[in-house]
Amino acid sequence: IDLEWKLKPSFIMAAASTPVSPLEIDPPAPAPSQALRRVVLLGNPNVGKSALFNALTGLRATVSNYPGTTVELARGRLSGTDTELIDTPGLNSILPLSEDERVAWELVCEVRDAGGAVVVQVADAKNLRRALLLTLQLGQIEVPSVLVLNMSDEAEARGITIDRKGLEDALGIPVRTTVATRGLGIEAVSAALAEARKPTNHLPLPEDVAGPALELLASGQVPSSAKMTLLARYHEALLAQAGSLVSRFATAGEPPGRALSRQLGRLAVHPVWGWPVLAATLYACYEIVGVFGAGTLVDLLETRFFGGFLSPLATALFAHVPWEPVRDMFVGEYGLITMGLSYGLAIVLPIVATFFIVFSILEDSGYLPRLAVMSDRVFKVMGLNGKAVLPMVLGLGCDTMATLTTRILPTRKERLLTTLLLALGVPCSAQLGVILAMLATVPAPAAAVWLLAVVGVMVAVGWLGSRLLPQADFTQVEHFLRAVRPLPPAVATDPLD
Repeated sequence: IDLEWKLKPSFIMAAASTPVSPLEIDPPAPAPSQALRRVVLLGNPNVGKSALFNALTGLRATVSNYPGTTVELARGRLSGTDTELIDTPGLNSILPLSEDERVAWELVCEVRDAGGAVVVQVADAKNLRRALLLTLQLGQIEVPSVLVLNMSDEAEARGITIDRKGLEDALGIPVRTTVATRGLGIEAVSAALAEARKPTNHLPLPEDVAGPALELLASGQVPSSAKMTLLARYHEALLAQAGSLVSRFATAGEPPGRALSRQLGRLAVHPVWGWPVLAATLYACYEIVGVFGAGTLVDLLETRFFGGFLSPLATALFAHVPWEPVRDMFVGEYGLITMGLSYGLAIVLPIVATFFIVFSILEDSGYLPRLAVMSDRVFKVMGLNGKAVLPMVLGLGCDTMATLTTRILPTRKERLLTTLLLALGVPCSAQLGVILAMLATVPAPAAAVWLLAVVGVMVAVGWLGSRLLPQADFTQVEHFLRAVRPLPPAVATDPLD
């Protein structure tokens, strides 16, 4: 199918009846050397782009084990050079289905149209097929690229081996392996930037799919509901081609502990058994934060340390101060020591500390994205999808930070609705500390009534808001995609898929 009128003149797509193997194509010669001015990091969510950004620049961008960490562009300079490095939000396709994906798409187009710029695609070495979908799209719009297979240590631990040289020859671009969190392979990535080339791509597509799909790809328009079926077929063709490459250049072993952790991962998103797992997780969080943090630790610090030692000591010392206003300011009923330090260190600090410990365990275990999958049906009642659970959970730490992360949601309507629900019923860590301390003094049924009332009000407001707020530009796209990393140390059913 000749698409010279849609894309660059040099790009010709093979017809479905005449597929061409990537190995039959000699990789293009490197372009003439040109001063490198800009490097754009691109990749799926949760593949280590921010970790690679930190390693290449020496800066400190947020690195977390759940998608949506990068909700805006991070900019820096390659160490020792004047080359600008840009970290973009994660995306599953170059076709922009949300505003943060549109930002990434616009940067890709700038790289395609400008000299002295390349795209470094960061891929999870354990999920090669998903990453190659983006690589094939970069080839279709002819963007100079370097493919970085990150988390290669995790892939090796899971018995996955990749023929890097074979994959490099098939794609026609430099392919490098890294462990960004440990700084391994960073020098090789920096050296490969000068060798960036346009990926070789001859992808067979049905005639009724190729034109509309590639027109969307070249223009970056939001697909209408009428084109969603064609878009799905287009992505299926890309995944089939990516799967063919994976089957030729990657092999999967059988790492120890795979079966058990894979079963746990499936159980966490099971439509029936996933809810007991969620209930057990919430109960464990309550026991650690609500009972141990708000009960045991608060009692230890407030009653024994402050009440039995620090406050009496401070009162005895300030008894020698002749000015009563000064004594009252420090050790009075509302004094800085007897009340300020006591409330801050003895009540709020234990609860906030245990909450963030629990949150870090949930994050590093990979349960947060599975929680998003499980909560998708519940959030649909409120006009949202499971992706909104991430700002909600982050709101338990800080509502301001959670409000900023609503930018990962695809529509303005969803962002407004999530911000409303955050302000209405999600307490921050400081508020949570006071609430749990108060609930610790009431019977469990009373605490349950309070919780049901708050949740009921949030669901009711969300349901009404989803029907009253005007529709946004992106509301035709109702698909919910979530990157779910395997629970360590396991892999998915097909670790390369």
